[in-house]
Amino acid sequence: MKRDIVKKKPENGGKGLPDPHLFLGSRFTALHIKYALTPSEDNKTAAMTRFWMGSYLRTLKILPVALKSPVSFNLPKEYSFIKTFLKKYLLEQQDVTILTNHKHLVSFVQDREPVSPVPGLTLREATQVWRNAAHPALQNRHKDLSWMVAHEILPVRAVMHSRGMAKNPICPRPGCNFPETVRHLLWECGAARDLWAKTGPLYFPCLPAGGAQLGYQLAILGVGRGLKDLTAQEFTSLWLTLNVIKDASWATRNLLVGKRVTVPLHACELKVTSMLQGYRTTIFGRGGRGLHGKVPAATDPGRP
Repeated sequence: MKRDIVKKKPENGGKGLPDPHLFLGSRFTALHIKYALTPSEDNKTAAMTRFWMGSYLRTLKILPVALKSPVSFNLPKEYSFIKTFLKKYLLEQQDVTILTNHKHLVSFVQDREPVSPVPGLTLREATQVWRNAAHPALQNRHKDLSWMVAHEILPVRAVMHSRGMAKNPICPRPGCNFPETVRHLLWECGAARDLWAKTGPLYFPCLPAGGAQLGYQLAILGVGRGLKDLTAQEFTSLWLTLNVIKDASWATRNLLVGKRVTVPLHACELKVTSMLQGYRTTIFGRGGRGLHGKVPAATDPGRP
């Protein structure tokens, strides 16, 4: 993934990594524009800022024209950065209340980030996929797993082979001769199908009423019909269960590839149950009634 994509907000398909250029540039820009707008004429810092930035700020109609106040027609190197920064992020036409507040600048830029597409899904569904991947109830490793699955960059053999890092793309499971794609690993492989069937009693009670079927998009990406009828807490319970099952498939596959250890289906089921119990203890409390009365609104699948 390109770094400018990875630095996007988690809700838009990135990893939410800090962007030093945006963070420091917004602070520097807001601070000096605020200095230039300081009304006091006795403030030497404000006076020098108005002198060096005055011509540029007048073109933006931020600073009124004052014939008694001299201004420089050429921006020095330090203030040329501000001009470049505002042009890069298309901020020159914004209101002065935004330009003088670094938090507003950062929020304004981040809110305009395009949503990373997900193959086979609409833009609205893709938005929900990234919200699911950044679900606050998930452990970090499950957030990473969901993020890589949605981007289809989980290091399975088909992905590694396409990058010249594996001899062949074939699934390592005995008797399986299909390419090991992300979809194959988590859904189509015989081992995955057996695990989904075996753990059915764990996720069936969490599915929406009305006979909703567990398909690939619902199980792997957390989008599908009927989810809008679930409350935020019901969806959280379902999503945690599905991620634990995916994690078990990925972990047992890695044991097979890395250590030549074949994990039986029963042991895999016990692993799922154990991880799910740990989640329930941490998130919902020992009594199952919940440590938090309300799940964050951003996790509600019914919200746009």
